[in-house]
Amino acid sequence: MKLNTIFTDKVQSMQPYHVPQSVGMIKLDAMESPYKLPKEMLQAIGTTLSMVNFNRYPSPRSTSLVAKIKNTFQLPSDSGVILGNGSDELIQMILTATMRPGATVMSPVPSFVMYQQTAEILGMKFIGVDLNACFSLDEDKFLNAIDQHQPAVIFLAYPNNPTGQILDKKFIEQVLKKAPGVVVLDEAYSPYTSHSVIDFIDKYNNAILIRTFSKIGLAGVRLGYLVANPEIVAQVDKVRMPYNINVLSKSAVHFMLDQVTFINACVEKVIQEKTKLYDWLLQREELTVIATETNFLLVRFHDANEVFTHLRDEHNILLKNLHGSHPTLENILRITIGRKKENEKLRQALNHILAVK
Repeated sequence: MKLNTIFTDKVQSMQPYHVPQSVGMIKLDAMESPYKLPKEMLQAIGTTLSMVNFNRYPSPRSTSLVAKIKNTFQLPSDSGVILGNGSDELIQMILTATMRPGATVMSPVPSFVMYQQTAEILGMKFIGVDLNACFSLDEDKFLNAIDQHQPAVIFLAYPNNPTGQILDKKFIEQVLKKAPGVVVLDEAYSPYTSHSVIDFIDKYNNAILIRTFSKIGLAGVRLGYLVANPEIVAQVDKVRMPYNINVLSKSAVHFMLDQVTFINACVEKVIQEKTKLYDWLLQREELTVIATETNFLLVRFHDANEVFTHLRDEHNILLKNLHGSHPTLENILRITIGRKKENEKLRQALNHILAVK
């Protein structure tokens, strides 16, 4: 069997999405919430899950959960909502629904890698507009690229991952007005910022908002949601796999939406710990610390590869090494904010590593 006659050239040239081994590590690499559910809540959710009908397919429309999501997060009442396995599946749905010969996808880069990877897997052309060295976006350059490439889909992460920056809302409106296709506004980190573009859903019929529960303590559940006008939702829903959300995920999120006070308290603790870590890192003159609107910080080291390796191999601390992924990210490590004890161990480890250097 010759693989090159079966798999596309693009797939054969790709590397699988790498998730590093993290058993026994202090895991500060994946933007997850560090806080587990308390014992009483775990017992209650266990009782809830025990009543799920495992022998039946899940409801394909998830009507009850969608209604609860719209109410909890005050989504536009007349908007449509689709659930997906995290934002990854929602991105795949949008691109599957819009792919056609010659279709182009656009985004600032660096940004969430799945925009480009999913587009290219589906045979679409990806156009990345490079951020400036300070992570700002040349707005005129981006708007000109829209005119030139006429993208079917534009992705704008708000805030952006991995840079953690917020785009100007007036610029986003310009994009929405100029775009010949849909504009996907990715608010994966919305709990950690006071900014939102949810109001654009009512105002612009080509706007799509996506969010995920992964950053607020439910990464293992894998659930995200898409919000858009009903006409867009009706088209995207046609490419959604039947029964795409399992009964355990739906039941767990339904339960957790009654625990918003706990979720918000965990978010607030992350924000407080982030401020403490940011202030401490700023005191190190040899480091460059980048403020973000997310649950992570970016730090530029003299040699990111060396620091990353020391933290992993000698201190069992796992960060995300962004060095080499894009020129603007040279010697940058991304630090997900952990619990108080985890952040203190990181500070101790960095003190040791930087003192040795």
